[in-house]
Amino acid sequence: MKELKKYIIFVIIVLALAGSYLFCHSTPENSIRTHLFFNGYLVKALKTDIYMSNETLWKGKYYCENPGIGPDFIAVEKSDLGLWYVDLKNSGGS
Repeated sequence: MKELKKYIIFVIIVLALAGSYLFCHSTPENSIRTHLFFNGYLVKALKTDIYMSNETLWKGKYYCENPGIGPDFIAVEKSDLGLWYVDLKNSGGS
């Protein structure tokens, strides 16, 4: 019985981590917020508005309302699995 409880707790933890990872990369906005959050902009990453430029949808440039956080624009790229990731080599500013 004790082994079963440990196994159930382990499965719940793994599913919670996998679910939060999928949620953080499910949309370009969530991916950008996650990137900014883990780069030290804890509160600002959650409060700022993110706008899309007129680029292609699968690899576009996004702008944050608050220019004081992160680069001027952030490029995102969609993976083969349908998850979005920040493309650091194409992000930046002038």
